[in-house]
Formats: sequence, structure tokens, C-alpha cells
Amino acid sequence: MEIDINNKEKYHWEDENNGDVIIKIEDKKFYVYKSILVLWSKYFERMFSSNMKESQLKEIEIKEKNSKDFLLVLEKIYPPCKLQYNN
Repeated sequence: MEIDINNKEKYHWEDENNGDVIIKIEDKKFYVYKSILVLWSKYFERMFSSNMKESQLKEIEIKEKNSKDFLLVLEKIYPPCKLQYNN
């Protein structure tokens, strides 16, 4: 499923007002909740439940992944609803 950037509907991770952490991959920022990532990923569970510096940061850059792959993960683990915005 492709995301239409001209669409006025936004996914959870596209809204700057959502999330408690920003994951930056390549030139994209994803506004996500640590708790959701931790439920689905051992990688993020270790990152956020340890004394790693990332557990304290508001924005985390991940260099070894690409944004398209991360987007596919988010589409699977987040609820399938979109946020509606009226302009």
C-alpha cells in the first residue's frame, strides 16, 4: 500500500503531534510510540529498556535501515486507522 502525500488523511506516524519518540531514517521522520515498538520488536525493546543513550533521546537516527522497510513495519504493527484533518 502506497501512501499518497497529497491526501489529507494522515497515518499515526506522520503526525508531529503523535508519538513519544521520533525515529529518523534517511530523510524521513516517523512520530511513534515507544510502547508499540517495544511490543513488536526485540531491537526496540533492548534499545528503550536499557541504559543506551537512545532510551533518553526524543529523536533517534537509525542509519543501518531504509525508510521504506521501516514504513512496511509500521503498516503492520499500528492500528489500521487514519487521522482525518479538515482544512
